[in-house]
Amino acid sequence: MLGTIAEYVAELGLDVAKNCGERKIEEHKLRADLTTFIESQRKYADMCSLAEEIDFQGLIDYISHHLLKDVSTRVFSPNSKMRGDARKMIIDRAITYSGADTPERKQKVADVIAISLDIIRDFYHKQCSMKDYIIASEAVEAVTEVVNESTNTTVATINDKTNLILDKITESRSLFSLDEAEKYAEEGRINDIGRKLNKFLDYISVKHPYYPDFKIDYAHGNLISAPVTPEAAKRFPPSMTFTGAVRFGNEYYNDPNGNPLVYAYRHQLPMIMEVKMVKKYLGEKPDPFQDDVAGLAGKTMIAKPPAFPPAFPCSIKVGTEVFFDYVLLRTQEIEDDGTYVIGNKEQNGYLYFEIRINPNKPSQPDFNIKIEKGSNKDRLKYVKFMNTLSKEKDLHIYLLDEGEDFLAGYINDFELHTGFASVDEEIDYLERVCTIEDFFDVKFPSEGGVSIADFDKIVRISDLIRKDQIEGTWTQATFTGITTQHFREELKSLENTEVHNLSFVWVDHVELFGVELEFRVLRSFISARIMDYDRVKKKVELLDDGESIKITFCASDDNRAIETLKIPEKFEKVS
Repeated sequence: MLGTIAEYVAELGLDVAKNCGERKIEEHKLRADLTTFIESQRKYADMCSLAEEIDFQGLIDYISHHLLKDVSTRVFSPNSKMRGDARKMIIDRAITYSGADTPERKQKVADVIAISLDIIRDFYHKQCSMKDYIIASEAVEAVTEVVNESTNTTVATINDKTNLILDKITESRSLFSLDEAEKYAEEGRINDIGRKLNKFLDYISVKHPYYPDFKIDYAHGNLISAPVTPEAAKRFPPSMTFTGAVRFGNEYYNDPNGNPLVYAYRHQLPMIMEVKMVKKYLGEKPDPFQDDVAGLAGKTMIAKPPAFPPAFPCSIKVGTEVFFDYVLLRTQEIEDDGTYVIGNKEQNGYLYFEIRINPNKPSQPDFNIKIEKGSNKDRLKYVKFMNTLSKEKDLHIYLLDEGEDFLAGYINDFELHTGFASVDEEIDYLERVCTIEDFFDVKFPSEGGVSIADFDKIVRISDLIRKDQIEGTWTQATFTGITTQHFREELKSLENTEVHNLSFVWVDHVELFGVELEFRVLRSFISARIMDYDRVKKKVELLDDGESIKITFCASDDNRAIETLKIPEKFEKVS
């Protein structure tokens, strides 16, 4: 079909040249020139898809028998209106001959005729011997239009208009001139050079094997294929194939049925390619321009896979209770069986959540959580979460941005391991430790065991912080006093058999997990009496002022001892 149309259009151009030229041109040369020129036009490709849509033979009959006279008017008339009318008449007659009966088919016939006319006209523009005659019609029209604008138009104005047309003629003969480019560069007309280059590339783009989907472009010292439209890029996506070896780290990829690009993406590993040969493709077709990749042969290339989609914020709930209010989950890996591993490693927290789900088994997700190097507060939150989850089993991973569950359902039974007698005891221990940390603004190690002695200290101190007072028992206590006259008188007033409520403030020093804690405590003995009262009384009378004496108290009927951190004001100065 291509040869048929080329033959008719070339014949038509030959007849016009014979009838309208001032001298006879050799038929063989003109036919060859016309055919070569017509087949080089980018618009010509559009004609080859009409055979099944219209009466193609009818269109050929019109081109071969009736278009000659019409096209003579179209090409040579000095009046633009006559040329426009002739063009419309030609298209209408072609539609009639082709039997086009829908708007789409009529438009396609119109496009064919319009392209045919432009092909003939462009041919004459390229022939130096004929061009003066062809373009003269435009020059006459230009002069006529200028004269009609004003009866007082000067000859200079007419010449200016004519010179514009002559410049256009010159430009059509030479799309790109090195001398002209050098001149433009000297004058700083860089944009003009760019426009010239683009025109040049557009002109040669008709030679691209896949035109009009692709054109010829220039980048980094090489001619390349560039898609003309986004649709072309989608229909023929660029790709490369290479011969060589692929490895990930030091391990070579040897799976004959696998795809190393897929493997690199799924495991987020850089792909190292030892290249022997490279070839580019546009879709399934070889790219005609390979120079820009030819230099890759013999080199080692590293290709990083596309990153997984960004992390999405979630909260972790059991039932309706939120335990972790902001967790950033992201795909970490896609295993070879298609299982997605989703976790929050990038969050760099103490807790690592991991969800494993296979699209082929969406009803069987696997949820894991583990704690590493978290604080006592972190461990407390983790143990509470796991304890509640083991009881209620209603897990929800809630998407914060979308306001809906990403994953929700009842989990299977699991055993919660603890180093204490029970999980509740571990929770109580961690709560007490966190209470002490907050009160004294300290941090204790969260890993390792705890001795019975330290455990008792934790219970006592945390109770002092939490409660108004704590109650214990006592047997006896010894104090040191400094002898003064006031001390003698106070001691003398006491009877050996009298029961007393003895209260005093003292500074307690406790070492816990290598941290020294210091705090003031008010202690009260509910019932106390002085042991060996008579002996103590006589000894005090013999001592000089300033000398010390030890006095021992023992519990009487009530051996309760009360401690509190809430010290009344009257005791504040007592140490």
